[in-house]
Parts: sequence; structure tokens; C-alpha cells
Amino acid sequence: MEYGIIGMPLGHSFSKPIHEAISPITYEISALNELEVLDLLNKKEFKAINVTIPYKQFVIPHLDYIDSKAKDINAVNVILNKNNKLYGYNTDYGGLKRMLETHNINPKDLTCAILGNGGTHNTSYHLLLDLGAKEIITVSRNKEENTISFEELKNHKEIELILNTTPVGMYPNNHNEIINIDDFPNLKYLVDVVYNPLRTPLVVKALNKGITATGGLEMLVNQAIIANEIFFSTPREDSLYKEIFKKIYLDKVNVVLIGLPMSGKTTIGNALSTLLNKKFVDIDEEIIKVIKMPILEYFAKFGEDAFRKV
Repeated sequence: MEYGIIGMPLGHSFSKPIHEAISPITYEISALNELEVLDLLNKKEFKAINVTIPYKQFVIPHLDYIDSKAKDINAVNVILNKNNKLYGYNTDYGGLKRMLETHNINPKDLTCAILGNGGTHNTSYHLLLDLGAKEIITVSRNKEENTISFEELKNHKEIELILNTTPVGMYPNNHNEIINIDDFPNLKYLVDVVYNPLRTPLVVKALNKGITATGGLEMLVNQAIIANEIFFSTPREDSLYKEIFKKIYLDKVNVVLIGLPMSGKTTIGNALSTLLNKKFVDIDEEIIKVIKMPILEYFAKFGEDAFRKV
């Protein structure tokens, strides 16, 4: 492997198409255990790699040099092999900062909660601190120093910004939710670093309540461009971000067709499937698989309410 990403698990990753869209490289996805990570770092048979969950802190003792920002944050997500020396950097900070700016999310003087206490927590904490947050509360499932539990979080009705750094809600467990945003009546902003799915249930519910909210795809694209600049010591044009983001977004986003019977949903869906190279799913067919009978028969036996529930 010359270029790629290491972590565990990696079935959700969009990093390969993003990096290969930035530069003409072969970018590999490598799900490794701890021993395999150590072997990779010891052999140094790569040019540059990204590091993701759960190794952003694990790799630090095995590096020859750590950038000052990565050292402050205590999390590394980029390793450059330069003259057989390993250099660690953190590009998540810049990626997250630009994403907040894109959505006009300003933490200044706000009470903020960060969900999770791993490597991405550290990045988020330092960024919110640098941007002037009034208070930053860390929430963890494992009760540790300077953290509160998720149960205790419910009592903090003053929370104005929530930033989820956990993988809860990530593919393939798309429907999982780590909190109920109804518990926070003063919530103004919801940021979820999960990017697959593009919108987690947390983001969707926040948007439906009129709260400014975003998933993590913009952060991922931004940090990847910054990482690429480190890989090749070459600055990239600002316009590249919009180009790459649009390409990945259109590739990953779903198209949902809603209409009355016989309105052409299936015809249009099949045409779009061919045009956009996306899998076509007919919900009626999926329902029939569940109820094991024709829909009209199900209607006649159990009624419309039962059908709508299915």
C-alpha cells in the first residue's frame, strides 16, 4: 500500500473515491487490528496514510514527529512517511472548522456538548475552545474524569450546540440514535461527524425541528484535501472542495419518488437507475416480500392502516 486509510471497521468509508478524485492515485482501504497497525508502522512500506477510528491516539507513540496541532489535540489522522521517518498530522481540525463555517455554526459564547471521548472528541473540543465556546461538556458511556453520562446529559437543558463524535448512527446501523434531541429545548445547532448515511436520524430530526444541522461529509472532504496537500506538498485550489463534495454527494445521495398509483414512479425510477447508475428499489415489491401476498389482498384482509404500518 502506497496511499490509503487504516481503521476498524471501514465498510462505511468514502475515503477511496474522495482521494482518488483529488489525485491520480490508488487509494486502499485497510481494516487492520492493532498488531497489523504496528506491523505497518514498523515496516514503513507506505508513502502516506489516513488514520481513523479507533487508532487516532494509538499510533502516536510510534511516530518520529508530531505536528504541534496534532500534539495539542492528542489525535493523529494523517501519517506521512518522509525519508523513512513517520510524521503525524491532524487534518480533522481544519475539516471540521470549514464545515462549521459553511453552515454558519458559530460556537462563540454557547454551551456545547460533545458526545463521545475518542480522538475526534479531542479535535472537536480544541476547535470549540478556539472558537470561543462558553462551556464544553463531554458526554461518555464510560464514566471518566471530566465527563458526564448520557443520563446526566438530559438534565442540561441549557445545551445550545451538540456535536456527535461517536459512530452511533453510522452504516450499517443507520437507525441507531444516541440521544433524543427533544430533551434539549434550547438547542440551536446539531453537528454529526458521521457521513454514511449522509443524514443520520439525529440530523434529520434536528432539521425537522428547524435546528441548523449537518452530517460529516463536508468535514471528510475538507480534511481529505488538506491531507492530500500534506501527501504531496502541493496546495490545492479552493474550488476543488466544491467540485469533490458535489461529486461524492451526488454519487451517494438517494432519490426518492413519491406519487399516486399509476403516476409513473416505476418507469421514472428505472430510467433514473440507468442514468445515475443507482440501484432501483420498488417499495411495493419490498412490502410484498414482507407480507407474502399481493398488496390488494392484504388491503382486503387487514385494511389500509395495517398496510401503512408495514
